[in-house]
Amino acid sequence: MKILIAGGKGFVGRHIASALRAVGHDCVITARKPGPDSSIPVIRMDYEHDHDTAFWAQHLAGFDAVINAAGILVERSDAHFNAVHHLGPCALFQACEQAGIPRVIQISAIGADEDAVTPYHKTKKLADDYLRSLDIPWIILQPSLIFGHDGASTKMFRRLAGLPVVPVPGRGEQMMQPVHVDDLAALVLRLLDEPGVSQETIAVVGPRALSYREYIEVLRHGMGKGKPLVINQPMAIMNAMAELVQHIPGSTLTPDTLSMLQRGSTGDVTRFSELLGRMPRDPDVFITLSLIHI
Repeated sequence: MKILIAGGKGFVGRHIASALRAVGHDCVITARKPGPDSSIPVIRMDYEHDHDTAFWAQHLAGFDAVINAAGILVERSDAHFNAVHHLGPCALFQACEQAGIPRVIQISAIGADEDAVTPYHKTKKLADDYLRSLDIPWIILQPSLIFGHDGASTKMFRRLAGLPVVPVPGRGEQMMQPVHVDDLAALVLRLLDEPGVSQETIAVVGPRALSYREYIEVLRHGMGKGKPLVINQPMAIMNAMAELVQHIPGSTLTPDTLSMLQRGSTGDVTRFSELLGRMPRDPDVFITLSLIHI
């Protein structure tokens, strides 16, 4: 198949592209700055500005599938949620309908639903809802926390877990259901081979939910460390800190990311495991294996 991956240079997009190419698919990615690596054809595109359906009309001929894996966790001066998560993807989806693309896969997020309160989740939901309104074969994947040795959140949690004293927000009871990025990529491969699976929203989650504190403990175990000495940070202090450090370039702690952490990101693993043909790997397994190879 010839497959377009929007956001193919990002963490999730890279892993999907690698999995697809490993089994012989022909991939093209989009990127704001293509860079020197010419091993994969690149369409120069920036969702911040390229949210016109006509832009895509010139690029979609010949593709068998389109995957949107573009996303940002925190807004920047050159990347805003409404453009990157909503306007850009909707233009792409509309162009896919016009071009008759046989399969469109949207990488969204758990929390992009009726109870969404943050701009991150709200704009993801806008794109999801627009895709659902189109008469094309679409699939929306909504992951929980994605683990991968090269992922920004994985690196952050690993640094925290390695501290001699670990601060946790509140009592550390925020729930998540970590899933390995390779299991997400494996699901995408399965979906490309299953034309009968269409117009579904699928939770992409690990086999069990963990609290923030439990996740830190699993990380430390994988690193060969014992249980951490934990300091509970009152949420009032965490909120004040988020208000302060959100203005530091590169900071991932903002009032919105803290709000999303508090809300949690868990789901039903049943459909994911059915399509995958197995249960996704447990954090105890993939964390240990991943950290061994770092």
